Amino acid sequence: MGKTLNVVSLMGMIMVVGIVAKNGILMLDAVEEHLAAGDTLRQALLRSGRRRFRPC
Repeated sequence: MGKTLNVVSLMGMIMVVGIVAKNGILMLDAVEEHLAAGDTLRQALLRSGRRRFRPC
Protein backbone atom coordinates (compact mmCIF):
# COMPACT_ATOMS: atom_id res chain seq x y z
CA MET A 1 0.00 0.00 0.00
CA GLY A 2 3.03 2.26 -0.14
CA LYS A 3 3.12 2.90 3.63
CA THR A 4 5.92 1.93 6.00
CA LEU A 5 5.29 -0.09 9.13
CA ASN A 6 6.42 1.50 12.37
CA VAL A 7 6.58 0.29 15.96
CA VAL A 8 3.08 1.50 16.82
CA SER A 9 1.45 -0.30 13.89
CA LEU A 10 3.36 -3.51 14.67
CA MET A 11 2.26 -3.31 18.31
CA GLY A 12 -1.33 -2.90 17.12
CA MET A 13 -1.09 -6.01 14.97
CA ILE A 14 0.33 -8.00 17.89
CA MET A 15 -2.52 -6.81 20.11
CA VAL A 16 -5.13 -7.84 17.53
CA VAL A 17 -3.60 -11.32 17.31
CA GLY A 18 -3.74 -11.56 21.11
CA ILE A 19 -7.39 -10.54 21.23
CA VAL A 20 -8.31 -13.10 18.56
CA ALA A 21 -6.45 -15.84 20.45
CA LYS A 22 -8.15 -14.91 23.72
CA ASN A 23 -11.57 -14.99 22.06
CA GLY A 24 -10.84 -18.45 20.65
CA ILE A 25 -9.79 -19.76 24.06
CA LEU A 26 -12.92 -18.36 25.71
CA MET A 27 -15.11 -19.85 22.98
CA LEU A 28 -13.56 -23.30 23.43
CA ASP A 29 -14.07 -23.01 27.17
CA ALA A 30 -17.75 -22.21 26.60
CA VAL A 31 -18.08 -25.23 24.28
CA GLU A 32 -16.63 -27.48 26.99
CA GLU A 33 -19.09 -26.07 29.53
CA HIS A 34 -22.04 -26.80 27.24
CA LEU A 35 -20.77 -30.30 26.51
CA ALA A 36 -20.44 -30.97 30.25
CA ALA A 37 -24.03 -29.78 30.68
CA GLY A 38 -25.19 -32.48 28.28
CA ASP A 39 -25.54 -30.64 24.98
CA THR A 40 -24.57 -32.26 21.71
CA LEU A 41 -21.49 -30.94 19.96
CA ARG A 42 -23.61 -29.03 17.44
CA GLN A 43 -25.73 -27.43 20.17
CA ALA A 44 -22.65 -26.54 22.20
CA LEU A 45 -20.97 -24.88 19.22
CA LEU A 46 -24.06 -22.90 18.31
CA ARG A 47 -24.72 -21.71 21.86
CA SER A 48 -21.15 -20.73 22.56
CA GLY A 49 -20.91 -18.99 19.18
CA ARG A 50 -23.99 -16.92 19.92
CA ARG A 51 -22.61 -15.98 23.31
CA ARG A 52 -19.10 -15.03 22.12
CA PHE A 53 -20.06 -13.30 18.85
CA ARG A 54 -22.77 -11.03 20.21
CA PRO A 55 -22.54 -7.33 19.36
CA CYS A 56 -21.05 -5.14 22.08
